[in-house]
Amino acid sequence: MGADFDDDVFLSHSAKDKAVVRPLAERLRRDGLKVWFDEWVLKPGDSIPAKIEGGLEHSRVLVLCMPANAFGSDWAQLEVGTYGRGKLPFRDPLNQERRFIPLQLDGGQVEIAAELVHELDADGKQLRVVKLTDYTGEKVRSLFARPEDLRARWADAGQRADVIQQLAERGIDFPTVAAQAGKPEADPFDLLCHLAFNAPVLTRRQRADRLKQQHVAFFKFFAPEAREILDDLLEKYASDGELQFTLPDVLKVRPISDHGNVNEIIGKFGGADQLRTSVNQLQSLLYAA
Repeated sequence: MGADFDDDVFLSHSAKDKAVVRPLAERLRRDGLKVWFDEWVLKPGDSIPAKIEGGLEHSRVLVLCMPANAFGSDWAQLEVGTYGRGKLPFRDPLNQERRFIPLQLDGGQVEIAAELVHELDADGKQLRVVKLTDYTGEKVRSLFARPEDLRARWADAGQRADVIQQLAERGIDFPTVAAQAGKPEADPFDLLCHLAFNAPVLTRRQRADRLKQQHVAFFKFFAPEAREILDDLLEKYASDGELQFTLPDVLKVRPISDHGNVNEIIGKFGGADQLRTSVNQLQSLLYAA
């Protein structure tokens, strides 16, 4: 059997379940996999059995989407006849090149595709289907051995941006993960530690309130107008989930912009360097513990 494949995944399904399988096909394609999905491949006049056989022969993974009535359908008889009776030995004896994955459809729940991540393993031979929350925990642990390691980088604005980028490259979007975890108000750092290391979860509001209570001296150091700006930045984080206070962009967004234009706000801190230092320190204290 050759090791060259045109497609990563062949989706085998009944026409009755197309509305359920289509979101899975679209999600797999968005994840960068090459997908054989009949309505994307078959054209008028094509020999359906020949196309199916060709698709199976040149796909690395067969995902057999099975509803309760699957084996009573004409589709099942046709495709079982294609790869189940010796015409095309899809699954190689040593399981070295090909994979066969049965996937039971759960009552026509189309939404399930949005909660799952589909990826090939490191060898590019086996398709994994894993819950988004579990996937996120795995990726965090692959980058950080301990929550303290993540905290050390997260507390620094520049390093936090790198971490966010690394996770984004792995398909991790904080609002989506938080929604799937049922914790939309969670602080992203706490959510990552919870999913990866089973740590307690704090909401953004709880983190903001704790910062104000534990670091009163930090805020008292500033003049009233500068202190109000820092308070508004902290409120924006707590209410809107702002992860990065990117200067000077964040100064142009309400309610911070209500304090004046960029130069006026800089003046309230005594200069651009002092403003940047103050904002960075605010973010560091937010994740100090």
